[in-house]
Amino acid sequence: MRHAARIAVWVSAMSAAVLSAAAFAPAGQPATGVSPVERVIDGVETVAVSGTPGQLALWGPTAWPVLLGKDGDRRCVVAATASLGRGRVFALTHNGYGSSETAGRADTLAFMINALRWTAGAEGRPARVAVWGGDLDRSLPAAGPSAFEALRVRSWEDLSGRLASLDAVAIFGVDLSEEQASALSKWAEGGKGLMLALCPWGWEQVRGKPVSKNPMNAILAPAGVAFASGYAGETVKGGFAAGPVPRDEFHGGRSLEVLSTLAPGGTPPAGFDLDQAERSAVAAVRSLPAQDRLMRPTLRALASRSGAALVPTPKSPITRAMRLERVLMAHQVAEGLSAEGRVEAHPSADAFPGRPEAGATPTTRTFEIDTSVRGWRSTGLYAPAGVPITVSLDSGSKTLGLSLRVGCHTDALWHTDAWHRAPEVSREWPLGEDRLVATSPFGGLVYVVVPDRAPPGSAKITVRGAVEAPLYVHGVTTPEQWRRARQSPAPWGELATAKVIVSVPSSFLRGLDDPGALMDHWDKVLDAAADLAGISAERARPERYVADVQISAGYMHSGYPIMTHLDAAETMTSLERMMGRSAENAWGIYHELGHNHQEPEWTFDGTVEVTCNLFTLYILERVCGIPPAQTGRVLGDAGKRLMGKHLAGGARFEVWKQDPFVALQMYAQVQEAFGWDPIKAVIAEYRALPPGERPRTEEQKRDQWMVRLSRAVGRDLGPFFVAWGVPTGDAARASIAGLPGWMPQDWPSPVSPR
Repeated sequence: MRHAARIAVWVSAMSAAVLSAAAFAPAGQPATGVSPVERVIDGVETVAVSGTPGQLALWGPTAWPVLLGKDGDRRCVVAATASLGRGRVFALTHNGYGSSETAGRADTLAFMINALRWTAGAEGRPARVAVWGGDLDRSLPAAGPSAFEALRVRSWEDLSGRLASLDAVAIFGVDLSEEQASALSKWAEGGKGLMLALCPWGWEQVRGKPVSKNPMNAILAPAGVAFASGYAGETVKGGFAAGPVPRDEFHGGRSLEVLSTLAPGGTPPAGFDLDQAERSAVAAVRSLPAQDRLMRPTLRALASRSGAALVPTPKSPITRAMRLERVLMAHQVAEGLSAEGRVEAHPSADAFPGRPEAGATPTTRTFEIDTSVRGWRSTGLYAPAGVPITVSLDSGSKTLGLSLRVGCHTDALWHTDAWHRAPEVSREWPLGEDRLVATSPFGGLVYVVVPDRAPPGSAKITVRGAVEAPLYVHGVTTPEQWRRARQSPAPWGELATAKVIVSVPSSFLRGLDDPGALMDHWDKVLDAAADLAGISAERARPERYVADVQISAGYMHSGYPIMTHLDAAETMTSLERMMGRSAENAWGIYHELGHNHQEPEWTFDGTVEVTCNLFTLYILERVCGIPPAQTGRVLGDAGKRLMGKHLAGGARFEVWKQDPFVALQMYAQVQEAFGWDPIKAVIAEYRALPPGERPRTEEQKRDQWMVRLSRAVGRDLGPFFVAWGVPTGDAARASIAGLPGWMPQDWPSPVSPR
């Protein structure tokens, strides 16, 4: 194939070098002119999906993307191979590929056999292979007696003594130590093969740290391959299409070569997808180890040659069309946020999150941290960009698993089409030593992070070198203290209670005279949400809201923290805008809080943006004095119009699911007729359900919600669900048929009883 002939390296913008196919072949392995990818996908049409695979980043000269998955409107790499010294590595982004069950679906077994034969490099004899972490060895005999001599190992002790006799080792999801990874790397470099399978995003979730810290990445790094963050979707039903051979734009290094030599407005090689190339190059840049010598020199040279500061702002964003600038920005961000010791301030830090006022002086503060309260613990301090701060711990705190966080803006913007700020601006450092010196290239509010696993107790921590930030602690900060604190020089500050913490630009706080009344209201909001959810008002950690110049999705989104755009800061710091007739300004704020309290058991398909608004309506009524019918969004004339249009269109469930406010009318009608107590009782009922009684399928979720709500209100809601077009099962409706019937009084048309 034409592409296969290009077993060539990406080159720097300043110098070029080309590798022959022979350079990829291990010792004693002749170059055949057939690419590794062609050998691996020979006879394979579809590789079955295993779980939700992750992604790989490639930048090495001999790295080949083998299999592609879907990533939004583009593709990502889910399997790749490369040379490692005189040996070979093959990487897969889900450890489920070590399962004989997965191998039995689609053409997966043929793919795995080809990949393992290629990785082992054995020619003319059976490949001696060990499998660690899966049972793929059970399936390998299907390749015939001349293909493999396979065995399964269950420990490092079992494997290490056999390495000298093996051609390849296939490792599926095993937690390697750094020492084991080093030993395997040296073994493979001597002319052996390593197949490594890992679900990178899953590892990050379980371990709570970036996949760059996984020892498997230390093995892959010299080959210019890395397990990376992100998910990979199917490209065909149930799996991934094998072939054609992926083009150069799926290789980050070769993509950078094209992007760096393409003049603005120039024409790329025929068929070359520049947007895909930018994504591949950014993924590679974000995955580079600190000591990388394959791609970093080129990036630094390109940045030096360009000379222009990269400062994205809302008025001058870095757009998708600015492909090389995005790659260089990614390099600067990744390098700055991963570097140890002193780091220079990034040029964009002045624009966001901002610098302290001129003349701000560093301070020293000591804190007693109650470790029974989890999550981010506010300090009222701000680390200026490029300025080192020192954190000291008492001896008893070093084993608590605490972390230092600089920056409350956690949303990563890598996937967005335009960057209005740097795509990542915050970082955490583990606090496990007596003393930590940390520098952020962007700066930000300073936090001590208490993990969920921390034992209850107290930690004494001293922070030196940061500047004061406005911080109001409800019930602790006096009016006089607040008058001084709100003038603190940091560009960001916080309003905090034991239930919620709001992070906003300091400009919204300097004129706030009475934070006490405002935070009283906030506490009532959080208590109302807890009341409807059936949980304690005393929270394990406060909810958090953070305003940002740009967020990762939507106008606001839920999570920890709940993220909003900057315009919401005015509402979040104004009692008038948070309650009374002005409370409609806060609909989105209460809506996202609802997301943080809704549960999947009573949120079936089509209602993710609906059941969260039960909390919105409850808060508006109980705290702000606005009943649902007066919100202008449900019931009343607005509700009648939405309902009438839905019914006139045939009350189709697919339409009901697509418009959250149409669906919300149905819930609001029940609430208007029976009040909040039945809804609260049903939500509490779900919370108390043993695991075996919880609904799992969409049908079960709809049926249980209808049945439980019917019993709570003492009426048969079966016809009501039918009239709205929400499907439920015959048996479920029959189970409540003995209850008195009910339909809203103003229902516009006759309803069939069943």
